[in-house]
Amino acid sequence: MDVEIALATEKPQASKADDLAESSEDKKTDKTSTKKKRSRKGKRKTPAIAAIVLTENEQSANIQRESDNKTPEKTININESKLDQIVPTEFLKNKQPFMSPHTKYQGQQRFLSTPQKNFQSCANGDAGPEKKSTTLRKKIFADYISEAEVSDGLAKNLLIEGVIRINPRNYQECYLNNPLGSAHNDILILGRDRNRAMNNDVVVVRVKPQSEWIVIPNEYEAWVAKETEKCGKIAEPPKEELKTGAEGDCTILDKLLDEIDLNLANPATPKTEVRYNKNVGSVSRDTKNQKKTLKDAIFEMDKNICCLVPPECLQITAEVVYIKEKKHPRLAAGKLQPLPNSDSKEFAYFVPNDGRVPRILIPHVEVDKEFFTRPKDFAKFIYMANIKEWYSDSIYAIGSLEKNLGERGEIEAETEAILQSNEIDTREFSEETLACLPITSADQWSIPEKEFEYRRDFREEIVFTIDPKTARDLDDALSIKPLDDIDGRGTPGWEIGVHIADVTFFVEDTSVLDQWAQSRANSTYLVTSVIPMLPRILSEQLCSLNPGVDRLTFSVVWKMNDKAEIVDEWFGRTVIRSRVKLSYEHAQDFIDNPEKDFEEEELPPISDGTSVFHIKEKVLQLNRVAQVLRRNRETNGALRIEQPKLKFSIDPVTKQPLGVSVYKIQGSNKLVEEYMLLANMSVAKFIGTKFPQTAMLRRHPPPKEKMMREVLETCARIGFPLDGNSSAELSTSLRKFQNNSLLHTCIRQVLSSITIKPMQMALYFCISSVESPSDYRHYALNVPFYTHFTSPIRRYPDMVVHRQLAMALGYGTAIDRTPDELDSIAKHCNERKLASKTASEQSDEVFFGLFVNVCGRINSKGVVLQVLDRAFSVLVVQYGVVKRVYCDKLKIAADQYNRRDGTLTLTWGFDPDAEEGNREPFKQVIQVCTVLDVELYPLDKDDKCQYGARIHRPTKRDVVEKTLSRMFEKDEEIAEVNELAEIPAEERAG
Repeated sequence: MDVEIALATEKPQASKADDLAESSEDKKTDKTSTKKKRSRKGKRKTPAIAAIVLTENEQSANIQRESDNKTPEKTININESKLDQIVPTEFLKNKQPFMSPHTKYQGQQRFLSTPQKNFQSCANGDAGPEKKSTTLRKKIFADYISEAEVSDGLAKNLLIEGVIRINPRNYQECYLNNPLGSAHNDILILGRDRNRAMNNDVVVVRVKPQSEWIVIPNEYEAWVAKETEKCGKIAEPPKEELKTGAEGDCTILDKLLDEIDLNLANPATPKTEVRYNKNVGSVSRDTKNQKKTLKDAIFEMDKNICCLVPPECLQITAEVVYIKEKKHPRLAAGKLQPLPNSDSKEFAYFVPNDGRVPRILIPHVEVDKEFFTRPKDFAKFIYMANIKEWYSDSIYAIGSLEKNLGERGEIEAETEAILQSNEIDTREFSEETLACLPITSADQWSIPEKEFEYRRDFREEIVFTIDPKTARDLDDALSIKPLDDIDGRGTPGWEIGVHIADVTFFVEDTSVLDQWAQSRANSTYLVTSVIPMLPRILSEQLCSLNPGVDRLTFSVVWKMNDKAEIVDEWFGRTVIRSRVKLSYEHAQDFIDNPEKDFEEEELPPISDGTSVFHIKEKVLQLNRVAQVLRRNRETNGALRIEQPKLKFSIDPVTKQPLGVSVYKIQGSNKLVEEYMLLANMSVAKFIGTKFPQTAMLRRHPPPKEKMMREVLETCARIGFPLDGNSSAELSTSLRKFQNNSLLHTCIRQVLSSITIKPMQMALYFCISSVESPSDYRHYALNVPFYTHFTSPIRRYPDMVVHRQLAMALGYGTAIDRTPDELDSIAKHCNERKLASKTASEQSDEVFFGLFVNVCGRINSKGVVLQVLDRAFSVLVVQYGVVKRVYCDKLKIAADQYNRRDGTLTLTWGFDPDAEEGNREPFKQVIQVCTVLDVELYPLDKDDKCQYGARIHRPTKRDVVEKTLSRMFEKDEEIAEVNELAEIPAEERAG
């Protein structure tokens, strides 16, 4: 997860600094369904206590365990399931048309003659006689309401519109932002109430009856305890109010309970569950939680909970009634299998890698003929499938195969799957697009003379770039020089310039090239490749601020004193000539060794007769001022939540990973960051004032209040209390752990992983789309105005901002875009930025998986982040990755979960092969912040990208509850691990 304030310069190969991740949906819930209550006219309804208590045991039971990286298959045994739910009625009609996308079928219309009798018999594995049936199939999903009903319902506040988020670990639970605000729980959508919506779709939902809302266990139990202590017992409503309907009918409560078939936990009983592992020869026994139905709770527990549960104990549930905008591409990568437990050859069964996507039925005409006789030959390939339709009477979607990408675990195939799944445009730029450029070769172009007439000339100044070693798109440069008088009163100080590539000089607004750039919205950075937003002749040559050549730039220049107080600010178009392309490592070497005399051979080529000494002095001057800027920002409440970024060592020939480490943010990164942040803030304030209706800015909403309260409670419980009333207070709390020791690094990573959950995404927006200026604010930076100006080579919003700044300075004519058009552009850029971020993270996962598979096993220290009933999530400190450890994969005799204190007790049985003194059975308690030795290991020999995590039987001295908080209190240190893991040379050669 990238965090905007981590590094606003967004050097992709280093540490990106834009997006705060969506709040994590950490309330796992089971699929539920209830029917509406019926109440007798004139009588009060049955109390809302009929909502459902969902224990964490039940929550984590939904977590699927086929693989740590992929959601397991939702396999249905066709011989036992409702057969008529497999294929929709539409496909059971004779001569249903279907157009294949494959070349061999182009221009031909294929007809699937699939009578219902044929499907029923093949699905049952029964070749017997036709079964006569005229019964209409029952719908699985509700029909969508009409557009008129949607408009009317939204206008009357009877319906809610929002973006649906599907839990990647459990496709049966989805979330929607609560319109009441972030102080309330997100709206929960369970099971079939999702109604065929896909992740990120804009949906319209109807809130379900209060009796079908979810009771939040901890808050419910706290309320029960409080009310019981206050009153002795909770008031009981009159019995007659529980009755309804005609005489002789069952009560509404009985009816409701019969339909719900769900349990209400007894708050007085600790929730523990003990299981014995059959794999180690123990007797299998299962003691379920002490659970009671609502009816039992009311009539057996002294009737002490029969009243309305307060709203703060409930989570609203809803059902999707309409899909307003299909944002999901309906495209997925995955594998092809035969229909489970069936001999049918009418359809193949497509299993997407993303568990949030439904299983897809592929008609037989789409599949190679040999697939049905030799399916295992096809299991090793990755396919792309497209969802064509998802009918209301089928649990599966209908789709078509788009492409065979190659074998699973192969870099090219996995990378293409990532790009296509995230709709990353990888097309070569068209001839029409390239025709918009003034030249076809960089050697043919020089700066027109008229540009020198009005641009400020910085070619005599020492200007240089600082970027990652492998960077080619150099879009920002820096300059600094001392001044004797910065304010006309003899105050000494500095003139500091940030110079950004003038991309919009080459890309005319609304041109074909501009349309391509707008469509892509940003460049996408993968481990071994970049998909550029602009043609490489621009991004790597004409616009890139390469050393020794004149380049057009747009600059922000400040005059400031030694306290970094700005006394003058200038914006304008400029011309520069960079002297050298420094890497972060070069700049850091200067910072770490200010007295050293560096040789020219130690640096890249320096142009225009500038000496190494002068370059070093400029870097040190910039660093001194940057440190003051940083202290000022932190004093003013800026927040930084660091998220680890993997750095790979890649074989240049095979492109396979040779080594991996966590990228370290150094002083040189922070130097560049400070000036990019300052430039972005300065430009934002300027255009925001000039264009109060159309300025393109970037805001960061505050974290979700309720989730933040829960996070702060969690941090206090694990021994690291934080103050989160504001970004400033949270920042101050986190700075206590800035020591460079491994223990402090672990603590920072754990707290970052926890505190990132309630954070919302930073968003581009047009000012007119936001009602109050207070909503312009950037929470993490704690500033009223912010935008993106410093990376126009790889971000389209920066190009919009450049044009607005040019218009404000009188360089060009007005931009012919309405506020609505700009708002639409902002929303599109937000969507594409998230897609690119997702693709980048998935690329990291693929390469890390490959690395683990080549190494065989990797041992590292881990810290527990979350405890579930049969699993726990571990942060692998050395690499910053989070993996789940499943109890059924461990060689334990039993595991026992206690929901009340959130602990999982593992029982290690007698082991004659263990070292002496460690053979007898013993228990190990797992809780949040427990420090463990973790082993990463290959998970699937047929898929070289998959890996899992496990722990082994510890020695007795390790069983002592070792947590980060206790180690912090005792000032202990975690055993050091290698900074860079590498594949042994002999294995590389093999």
